Amino acid sequence: MFQMPNERLIRTTGAMVLLGLLFLTPGRAEAADGWLDWLDGWSGPGPFVGAGVSLEVLCWREDDNAPRIPEDPDQNADNADPNDTNPTFCFEQRLKKPAKHTLSARAGWYFWKTREQRFSDEPKDTGTVKIVRLEWQYALRVHRLVEIGAGIGLMNIYGDGFDSIQRLIISPLTASIAFSEEMSPVQVRLRLSGVYMPTGFVGEDFGNQVTHYETKSEFVPSIGLEFRF
Repeated sequence: MFQMPNERLIRTTGAMVLLGLLFLTPGRAEAADGWLDWLDGWSGPGPFVGAGVSLEVLCWREDDNAPRIPEDPDQNADNADPNDTNPTFCFEQRLKKPAKHTLSARAGWYFWKTREQRFSDEPKDTGTVKIVRLEWQYALRVHRLVEIGAGIGLMNIYGDGFDSIQRLIISPLTASIAFSEEMSPVQVRLRLSGVYMPTGFVGEDFGNQVTHYETKSEFVPSIGLEFRF
C-alpha cells in the first residue's frame, strides 16, 4: 500500500530542491523564475501567502512534438537542425526565442497569519499553519505573452499542535500573462491557477477534537506574480 512521505523527508526534499534551483539559476538565467503567490483559504485555515523559485527543466521548440531526451546534450539550440524535434534540457541551450513547451520544477513555502482562528466553530484554536509545496508544471505558449498549462505535486502541511499532513495536489489549469516581452531584463507575469486536493481534511488532522470541520476534497484559486530574469 502506498504511503505518503514523512515530514522529515518532505522538508529535506523541499530544502534540497530550493537549494538546487538556486545553485542552477546563475548558469541558466533565462529558465529561472522567482514567484510570489496568494493561495485562497480552505474551508478551514487560510488564505496563505507564499514565495518560491521555479526552474524550466525541459524545453521544446515550436516544431517539437516528441518528449525525448536529446542524444547530444552539448547541442546548442541556436545552431540546431530546425528539423530536430527532440526536447532538450533548458539549462543546456540558449534559445533565440522562447520555447513552445516547457516542463518546470517549482518549490515554495507558504504561511498563514499567526493567532488567527483556524475554524469558524472553534474560536480558541488560533495556531499557525504552514505549507511546503513541490510541483511539476507543464506550460504551453499560446501567444508571445500568454502561457497555459497544468501541474501535479505534493503539499506538506505543518504547524502548531498537529503532525505533518501530506496531500496530493493537482493544478488542472494555469494561465500566465506577461506584462512585457521575453527579452526584457526582468519579465513580470500574472499567474492564475486553481489547486485541487482529492483528499480533504477533518479537525483531528489539525489536532482539534472539538470542531466539526470536515471536507471530502478542496479546490481553491490562487493568484500570483512571476519574475523571469
